[in-house]
This record gives sequence, structure tokens and C-alpha cells, in this order.
Amino acid sequence: MGNRNLRLGEVLRRELSTLVHARHREEAALFTVTRVEVDGDGCHARVFFSAPDAGQVERCQRFLERHGGEWRRILAGRIALRRFPELHFRYDRGLVGELRVRVLLEELQTAEGGAGHVRG
Repeated sequence: MGNRNLRLGEVLRRELSTLVHARHREEAALFTVTRVEVDGDGCHARVFFSAPDAGQVERCQRFLERHGGEWRRILAGRIALRRFPELHFRYDRGLVGELRVRVLLEELQTAEGGAGHVRG
């Protein structure tokens, strides 16, 4: 992904988050837009989101997909692009994995702290 697409992804993330929070305050509390990846030709953007409650992922996915077309039209009016990318929503599983690794590392450090130092 080129520099332009990285910058565009960040602008889309920021603008989409602002838009969702302004129009859908209650639903916006259920998820966070974590990143946006724009493909090479700028026709498609993968919008990644996280949900603090894993049980809400499907609900968030349906909500995002239901409103994606509307948000795309609004954002196309705010961000001047020759062709505005289609928005595709994906659950950001990377954050879940990252949190699990952190928990495991903390548990390991706690266990090592109680058992003395680790031999190398």
C-alpha cells in the first residue's frame, strides 16, 4: 500500500469515526473503527472495527453494513476524491490476539516473579 493510500486510510478512519459518533451515538459505543486499508487502485477500503464485547460482533457487523452506503455518500461529499472507495467492514481479530498475548505475558511474569528468576 502506497503512502497516499495510507494517508487516505487514516483520513477515512478519522472521518468515519466522527460521522458514526455524531449520527449514531448509542450504537457507536459498541465498537471502535481501528483502521482502514485502501487497496492499490483506491476502489475498495477495508474498514476494521473492534468490539469490547465479543458477543456484539455480529450485531456491529450488521449495523455497519446497513449504514455503509449512506456513510460512503456523506464522506464522498466531505473528502474530494475522483472515485470514492466502497466500504467493506471487517472485525479486527488482530486486537483480540494482541490482548490475549498481553494477558499471557502478564500471567507469565507474575508466575516467574513468584517462583524466582528464570534461568537462562
